[in-house]
Amino acid sequence: MVTLTHGGGLRVHRLVQAALRSSRRPTAHGRPHQARPSEDTLSKRERVLGDLDPATIAVRNNLAGAYVAAGDQDRGTRLYETVLTQCRQALGDTHPYTLGARSNLAYAYRRGGELTRAADLLETLLSDSDQVLGALHPDTLDTRAGLARVHELSGDIGQAARMLTDLLPLYERVLGDAHPSTVRARAALDRLRTAQP
Repeated sequence: MVTLTHGGGLRVHRLVQAALRSSRRPTAHGRPHQARPSEDTLSKRERVLGDLDPATIAVRNNLAGAYVAAGDQDRGTRLYETVLTQCRQALGDTHPYTLGARSNLAYAYRRGGELTRAADLLETLLSDSDQVLGALHPDTLDTRAGLARVHELSGDIGQAARMLTDLLPLYERVLGDAHPSTVRARAALDRLRTAQP
């Protein structure tokens, strides 16, 4: 609720502030908006808003990221799978939030050593991201980087190096030379070039 104060200003009530702070969408690569999502918060959201409400899905996504970051890979991956299923039900397969959920699940698969599952998910995600967001969108570029990393971890150093060789100039053009994604891609490409015979 927003009310006028005696001095003519506006006062936003705590309930509205809390709702605005916590109603975030899922993000790519497991970077949660909320600092400490909790099972209790998720339970409350499910009860009040329902399973398919975007705010509930966001809390579930953030909790999955917290589990993965804390080393509870299986629990985090299962929760990311649920997030993806619910995003698809509520928003469709190519909605930007769903694309983010797909990216997060691919990251969890990669981190858990399920490289084939990660590669398959990233391949279809890349195709959809190219169509929905565009080839030069930062999330599409990050998907390319993630796929290159999966190729590297799978032992296909040549393919990973080729992908990063194509990707690096795009990162430089879109994000600039000093952007963290550009710096990481450059370092990965340098590492791969020294690893190749």
